[in-house]
Amino acid sequence: MNRFAAMIWDPAVETRTAQVERWSKHFSEGRWRRVYDRPGLCVFALAHRGPQPVTANIADAGVIIGPLFARGGEAKGRVRQLSPADARAVIADGGQSLVVSHWGNYVAFWRDQTKASTFVLRDPCGGVACFTTEALNVTLVFSHADDVARLPGISWSIDWTYLQSFLVFNYFVTPMTGLRGVTELLAGERLRCAQRLPNERAFVWNGAAIASSPHRLDFAATCEEAASLGRACFSAWGGEYRSILVSLSGGLDSSILINLMRRTSSAELAALHYVGAGYESYELKLARLAAAHADVSLIELEQDPAREMLTRTLTAPLLARPKVQSLAVLIDELSHELAERLGAEAFMLGHGGDNLFLQRGAALHTLADYVRLEGLGQRFWRTTYDAACLKQHSLWHVLAEAIGEGLNGRRWRPYQILERGDWTSQRPLTNTAAQALPDQYKIHPWLAQAARLPAGKGEHLSSVVALYNYHFHHGRGLERDVIYPFFSQPLVEHLLKTPTYVLAHGGLDRAVERAAFGDLIPSEILRRTGKSGADHYLLKVLQHHFAFFRELILDGQLIRQDWIARDRVEKMLAPGFASEGGGALFIYLLAAAEAWLTSWRTRLAAPGPRPIAAEV
Repeated sequence: MNRFAAMIWDPAVETRTAQVERWSKHFSEGRWRRVYDRPGLCVFALAHRGPQPVTANIADAGVIIGPLFARGGEAKGRVRQLSPADARAVIADGGQSLVVSHWGNYVAFWRDQTKASTFVLRDPCGGVACFTTEALNVTLVFSHADDVARLPGISWSIDWTYLQSFLVFNYFVTPMTGLRGVTELLAGERLRCAQRLPNERAFVWNGAAIASSPHRLDFAATCEEAASLGRACFSAWGGEYRSILVSLSGGLDSSILINLMRRTSSAELAALHYVGAGYESYELKLARLAAAHADVSLIELEQDPAREMLTRTLTAPLLARPKVQSLAVLIDELSHELAERLGAEAFMLGHGGDNLFLQRGAALHTLADYVRLEGLGQRFWRTTYDAACLKQHSLWHVLAEAIGEGLNGRRWRPYQILERGDWTSQRPLTNTAAQALPDQYKIHPWLAQAARLPAGKGEHLSSVVALYNYHFHHGRGLERDVIYPFFSQPLVEHLLKTPTYVLAHGGLDRAVERAAFGDLIPSEILRRTGKSGADHYLLKVLQHHFAFFRELILDGQLIRQDWIARDRVEKMLAPGFASEGGGALFIYLLAAAEAWLTSWRTRLAAPGPRPIAAEV
């Protein structure tokens, strides 16, 4: 993880400059390096891959934290210094040119003297975490709450409204965090800090705007472009690290990842597969097949629920918001130990392929999208047949459904899952509390703008937005980069512009992905449309450590809130109910939130300075 902490202030005010100097002493030790220091902007970064942090310079005006690549110049490797022309363009247009001419996982800082302003821009794929807060008239921008929580003068409290939204559905991606006064700078968003003016935010890169401008490539041209972009992006990531540990499930995405990396990267590669029972044993067979095809060694590690040390979640590093993924203690530990032993500099995962290339579950409105964009074009009947194959319904059923959507003027609405009866009956919030959640806590700004999109493309955009929740800015991701090569800006842009009926060409889910990269992997993997997941193992963890989950939740702070439906929670925590998997997701959410609260309370109770004020 490219960890940083930056301070932005008015240098004309001596007390603020003195405050920044006091805080700077906190970062002047260990692996922290001062990578930019001018009046009004001071940036520290952590050296996690060598003696120096991963940065690029914007002339004398600023610095970029994290890997940056030039479009079309990926073969040259990471950009370490913007050209004078590129630097001038970034300053002149407020960062617009940076997201057009470059891509990567980064946060950029620069000063514009003519506007008396400092700017912060987070890359469109959000590969580097970025949070911001105001304290003592100084703007703090940072990647990891634990790095800033110890600064004297910082006083945060718990945002209980955020925790309510987290317990409704943890895939919400918004600027809000679990700490009042701390917000996230979203991917593609720019922060402007002007002297004597309030801070301003604006999107330099907007996924909804990109999705609303479809390109008119046919299926073959779409696949050719996807293959070209995929090879360029994977090559760039492969050249950034000397040794990489790739997670290999045996699914389509991870199999493409290991085989494409093998062909485009000179890095030393090793594949990691977590062995499970039942259907997971079939996954192991396919993982071995994919690794052999790539001629890469496969390391098999067993997931044993009995070895999970869930108590460690209660003393984990402080995060700005709870994460369900933080419950995977054993996977984090085993992955870290293996990376240490192999000398791997980064983890790579195939996450993102389902979301970007449109897996079957999100391809529900392809025919309606076609009619919206093309009318009764020459491929109408072909698209109708494809939709029927994909949904496994009759032609007439699919036609009637699409006509109904058109006559009703149906538009996509974000998070329609929340309206399902089974969902509302199980969620741990009272109905009143769930209905009262403000939109800023549950709707990503892009999704609020997406009502104008065809229903299928709105669903596609929503699945892409959900990807931002998967970044590992915790656990194993604190010490090493965790890269999702599919989730690279050039590829994301191409697929957001691709209509859903092209992505589902031939009635096949992820049709573009299969056609673009199918020659890289064994046919047995290419043909499969089903997939596995972590649900089976997580349920075993819940069953094995049921007493821990029950005690943590029923003796915790959340259960005491008047917006919790305690009767529903107690029903979820009945052994018979949990053993069948009912309400398991909500138990994980409750446990993750309670563990997060406990970690903050533990910090408060520790001897020494108490910089955080929590209303718990």
